[in-house]
Amino acid sequence: MYRVVKFFTDLQDNNHAYNVGDEFPREGMSVDIDRINLLLSGNNRQGTPLIKEENAVETPKEEIEEPKEEVIDPEGNRRFSFRHDHERDQGTCHRTWL
Repeated sequence: MYRVVKFFTDLQDNNHAYNVGDEFPREGMSVDIDRINLLLSGNNRQGTPLIKEENAVETPKEEIEEPKEEVIDPEGNRRFSFRHDHERDQGTCHRTWL
């Protein structure tokens, strides 16, 4: 399913008006993949994407987490070790900052 991100009138659907937030295509309409790709890209008359995939997940900006463990090495340097879960990695990555 796709959502409209910029108003447009569909020239291939009897000039049906699509408002921001509308579902595309509207109920009862079928659209081929070439048309979808055209509207997803900026290669259309408006020169900008007009729809986006409803289930598309935007990559979240990584947040800095508080250290889980602080260690002082033999030279007196502080080392921080912490865990950060990434949904996109489907696991846990471990980071050590020196």
